[in-house]
Amino acid sequence: MELTIEIALSLLLGVTIFYSIYLSRALSRLRADRSELNALIASLDLSSTQAQSGIEHLRQTTERVGKQLTGNIEEARALKAELVNLCKVGETMANRLERGMQMGRRSAVEEKMTVASQVSGKEAARPSGKGAAERAFLQALRLKQG
Repeated sequence: MELTIEIALSLLLGVTIFYSIYLSRALSRLRADRSELNALIASLDLSSTQAQSGIEHLRQTTERVGKQLTGNIEEARALKAELVNLCKVGETMANRLERGMQMGRRSAVEEKMTVASQVSGKEAARPSGKGAAERAFLQALRLKQG
């Protein structure tokens, strides 16, 4: 019986030795993985710090660009108002010029017609041998060249 107990204890001791070797290897791998995990955590911490500084830089840039854009919009609105005013003034001046030109054309046409009637009266008085159709044609040419 004593021998059986010793054999059983020997077997249990053998199993314990093999199990302790297995646990030793697992702990070694865990220690190695722990150092890799620490390195990964340090890398993650550095990346998050860089991301935070990048976000802050982006926020500052966005604010600066927003202010510049607001200034540009205000300047564009002022320029738009000025252009609208200039267009109105230009249209007013164009209308005045057009009315003046129309009045000038009417005066010139009336003057030409008066001169033409005087000329045609003189031509009618002169015996030139030209027919009435030729005189009307010449008068129309003179008015056109006028």
